[in-house]
Amino acid sequence: MSFGGLAVPIQAQTLSNLNLAQAPHRFTYTAVVPVAGASQADLVLRARAWARQVTPASLVPVSTSESDTEVLQTTGLCPFAYEQENLSGKTFMATLRYNATLSLRAGRYKYEVTGFVFQFPGAGWAPTQEVPVESFFNGNAKPLNAAGFRYNMTMRTCYKEIADEVLARLQASMRQPIGKAGTE
Repeated sequence: MSFGGLAVPIQAQTLSNLNLAQAPHRFTYTAVVPVAGASQADLVLRARAWARQVTPASLVPVSTSESDTEVLQTTGLCPFAYEQENLSGKTFMATLRYNATLSLRAGRYKYEVTGFVFQFPGAGWAPTQEVPVESFFNGNAKPLNAAGFRYNMTMRTCYKEIADEVLARLQASMRQPIGKAGTE
């Protein structure tokens, strides 16, 4: 499996302490992260820079203000390649889509990343398939044989690695000063 970027340790949350949200049973990562000395305007610039990296060109991140909090919502895409053992190691492409909400205040931000969906491109007459990631964890994707079980394990591994990378990149971007706020 391969996808761009390097994985780095995640400070706030990894799959091992993942929250499976009760209502829709969707994986949700959330944390409040302090950023000492960062103004709200600086955090907004950092969040916008991160959103530009992960948001597809066809979508625009949405910014809103709520009392003393700036909120940025976006949809991120992370393409990746995986091998399927029962097809002689043939490599396939897919994309992991997710939704992110960042709530920004001076000195801290809160993130919520959820709505993870695998997008498998269609071929010929077959349309693109979208499968919630949770299907590979909750028993909804029932393997018919050993190859199907290995496929489920491959998709779980892809998700774990990509989700860790998404969170690591988000946190790294939010730690990285952009320059003077208000000069964008």
